[in-house]
Amino acid sequence: MKILIVTLTALPLVVTLFTAGCATEPPVMKVIRDRMESHPNQYRRVEIMPIWFAGSAVMDASLTTTGLTASNREVGSNLVTALTQVLADKGYEVVQGSQVLCGVEDLEAFDANTCQLFGLVRTNFVDLSQQIYANRPNLKGKSLEYQTDPCLAELRNRLGHHEADLVVLMDSKAFYETPGARSKRRKWNRTGGTVLMPFFIAFSAAGAAGGGGAPKLPLEFSPGWMEHTILIADGRTQEVLFWNGRRFPGGDARNADTLRAKLRDTLADLAELEKRK
Repeated sequence: MKILIVTLTALPLVVTLFTAGCATEPPVMKVIRDRMESHPNQYRRVEIMPIWFAGSAVMDASLTTTGLTASNREVGSNLVTALTQVLADKGYEVVQGSQVLCGVEDLEAFDANTCQLFGLVRTNFVDLSQQIYANRPNLKGKSLEYQTDPCLAELRNRLGHHEADLVVLMDSKAFYETPGARSKRRKWNRTGGTVLMPFFIAFSAAGAAGGGGAPKLPLEFSPGWMEHTILIADGRTQEVLFWNGRRFPGGDARNADTLRAKLRDTLADLAELEKRK
């Protein structure tokens, strides 16, 4: 059986649905996960459709617009590889690769009707994400009880994906620390930050003893982050089987190992299928 992955990222979500370290609670997915794990061959094969990815940075002399575009292309390509690996580790079989859409210009490869369907699917994905996120406290031990709109099936048909049993919608974003900013931060941590650390420790101890507030830590940390939202629906019934959104502060999406690890965290509650013997 096959999973179709439609990853959506080129355009910003209407609202940010992420909180650091926030993950879908296991009870929300337990009924569905048990069903999938009991019938692994009905949910095994995966098709990956175009992935939309958006990366940004505070530009300086060390990162040009051309450099940012190149970083986005590289991270987008790594997303496909990482997603394929994480799914494979969980017993799924990816049977078709994917291109990455880093901007509206990448939609030029598709005709007007297909582009319109991409927009409708993305809008539905955002709406479902908002609804599921808002209703998560009431979902413990239940099915998600949401369905994707018919536009997703239309898009699949238009792109020639007829065999998939699951559809995965994904939205990814990243913020990069530029090489120049990283160099300045590391230099400060080696010099000024190191000098001030003993004072920080002393004042923190004094503040704790006297009931006062602690001073600000003199060391600087990377401002980089990445976000992933993933929704998986049954391609036959359009039932939503999985949803999760995670934001990872300090994560560098340009590091392939870090990217894969964060995707693995995002999909941690996805059913793990028994692998073929």
